[in-house]
Amino acid sequence: MTGRLPGKAVVITGAAGIPRRSRLGDVRAKDMARVHAVNVMGPLLGIRPSR
Repeated sequence: MTGRLPGKAVVITGAAGIPRRSRLGDVRAKDMARVHAVNVMGPLLGIRPSR
């Protein structure tokens, strides 16, 4: 398809990751906070309306 479409295209791609592996009993709260910040808060902040 070629041509112009009305409106503005907005795309967000979540491609972040944390390359760390450990057993569940070895996971620290600090590590989980970082995973949450990257995997949950990152996309949330990316999709919210700008002010």
